[in-house]
Amino acid sequence: MFEAASREQGVFRDTIAYWLAEPGGTRRSVTRAMGSERFSSVSPRGLQSTARSTSDVMFGALLRQTQVGQHFALAQTDLGVVRVFDPQGGISAEIPMPSGTTVTDDYIEAERNRRRARNEARVRDAARFGSEFARIVAGGNDDLEHIPANEVAPPIDRMIGDLDGRLWLRLFHPAGENEQWQVWDISAPELLFTLSLAAGEQVLDAAGNRVLVRTQDELGVDYLLVREMVESNGPEARQ
Repeated sequence: MFEAASREQGVFRDTIAYWLAEPGGTRRSVTRAMGSERFSSVSPRGLQSTARSTSDVMFGALLRQTQVGQHFALAQTDLGVVRVFDPQGGISAEIPMPSGTTVTDDYIEAERNRRRARNEARVRDAARFGSEFARIVAGGNDDLEHIPANEVAPPIDRMIGDLDGRLWLRLFHPAGENEQWQVWDISAPELLFTLSLAAGEQVLDAAGNRVLVRTQDELGVDYLLVREMVESNGPEARQ
């Protein structure tokens, strides 16, 4: 569950509460965390009304969670560690996150362009249902010039737990570079290896030395691949 922060104009974060509920048992609180950074904007719409929109802060702090076997991993990226909770709700491990990347003006402009392209695609899709619907969608798009950007990007932007009970952390790159992952044994905890993917590939799941990858062909059609990881430049680096 979450507790909503104020929706006045500006940056806000909701408070997220995590609870443990066993079948037939009582619910008990495990922990709380601050949600991802969001930006609320208010702008006039006509003489007597205003328009409100909510967007992700550019390179804002993130909150991510995933199940890892019988454990639960929680990462509030501005805290610098991933907390791993055992089935009883206790913290069984804390895994350090890497440092975030300093954000440059070029990164901010590239992010604005990415969001602008996304907004334009939404309007094009909406136009199939009529010009009025497209106008409504366009009116709800982000006010890109006023969304704030952080000076340091979050260190990770995604987590997954694989079929072998390993925790995967995807490193965040403001420039949108190829995916890179850290793979951890949560019982030690110990960094097992890092994984680098080819351009356009995304990890969906993993087991053993194989990963399920989503990619696209030359026509932009999505398809799935199962790739085998191989060592590169030493036992801790794989591709």
